[in-house]
Amino acid sequence: MYEGVNASDGIGIGVARVAVEPDLSFTPHAPEDAKAEEERYQAAVAKFIEQTNAQIERMTKTVGEEAAAIMGAHIEFAEDEGIRDMVNGSIESGMCAEQAVSEAYDMYYNMFSNMEDELFRERAADVADVKTGLLADLLGQELVDLSTLPENSIVVVRELTPSMTADIDKDNVAGIVTETGGRTSHSAIIARALEIPAVLSVADATSNIKNGDMVVVDGTNGKVIPTPSDHDLEHYRAKAKQYAEEKLALEAYRGKETVTADGEKKLLVANIGNPDDANVASEHDCEGVGLFRSEFLFMDAKELPSEDEQFAAMLEEAEKYLGYPYVWGGSSPSTSFDCSGFVSWVINHSGWDVGRLGAQGLCNICTPVTAANAKPGDLVFFKGTYDTPGVSHCGIYVGNGMMIHAGSPISYANLNTSYWQEHLY
Repeated sequence: MYEGVNASDGIGIGVARVAVEPDLSFTPHAPEDAKAEEERYQAAVAKFIEQTNAQIERMTKTVGEEAAAIMGAHIEFAEDEGIRDMVNGSIESGMCAEQAVSEAYDMYYNMFSNMEDELFRERAADVADVKTGLLADLLGQELVDLSTLPENSIVVVRELTPSMTADIDKDNVAGIVTETGGRTSHSAIIARALEIPAVLSVADATSNIKNGDMVVVDGTNGKVIPTPSDHDLEHYRAKAKQYAEEKLALEAYRGKETVTADGEKKLLVANIGNPDDANVASEHDCEGVGLFRSEFLFMDAKELPSEDEQFAAMLEEAEKYLGYPYVWGGSSPSTSFDCSGFVSWVINHSGWDVGRLGAQGLCNICTPVTAANAKPGDLVFFKGTYDTPGVSHCGIYVGNGMMIHAGSPISYANLNTSYWQEHLY
């Protein structure tokens, strides 16, 4: 038995298909015509983008738009102007396209690999995947094809790149085993979207597991059992049946409140990386967002998001609750909101973390600006809307003299009316 990273839950039983990776070795040489070499490189980029767009289209149908969007990072790395300039500059200085591509992408690979944050380190695999695709085209090599595997295949490969995962026929693949990768890698994310059991980072898997071997993949516990005994097969077939039954039983809880056995109500939340993830969380009965990894707004963009783009993410979160009733003390979708609960929730689920603050508390952490300098996303405060000292109400400025706030119900409001002007803090 071998152990690795439990990347995608479930039990897979099938026959090992050990993927043979293409030979991408080359001999560096100086091209006779630098212009023609640049055109070879540009043609490889164009072909890679065309193939990746085709993968995205297929994945949209098989696993949905959210998982398919992961492949967009490959296009961004292929089109990146900084990388293109580096490759073309190297070709002009006397390198062949293969060497220029290798050195440019190796530099970015090393940069991501050495970052402290695991999520950023996993992006190194995307860089390597783009490099592999470009080199394969330049060298006339065929990449690993996982789209035509026979039924009940267990894919065994040194590194499962996102582009390989994108081509998998999930109806024929019973499990995945790799020698590299972690739970936050794009390949692991796609494997979970495809609901294929996967165990990653199994040392020497491609050497120790032989093509044609019967293999059990326990994606839940991160275990791989090659050539299982009859007893092992019976045990894991029973576990696979139990897993399927438990998964089906969970459907009975869809649409119901999250309550413990002793009656304590809980809030079911999901961690997200962009506003679209919130829609998927909602479809799976989540009642809110636990952590918004706002760095994905930067990672998924070709350039740093502007203030407008960051505000757009904030507004998208706020608009989900239009029409919700005003509830004194409310601070979540399950309870609805009062004014400060609404603003705190939107801030906390748009990339910041201020906790649950009252209107005065929110005001205290803000830097005052004049009305003329207010920007969309700024907070606006009021006094005297009811009998309390200091700030009594707050909303989110959206531009053009409008705000979104927890009135009765949550709605847009015109700040230029006499009522709001009279009560501005």
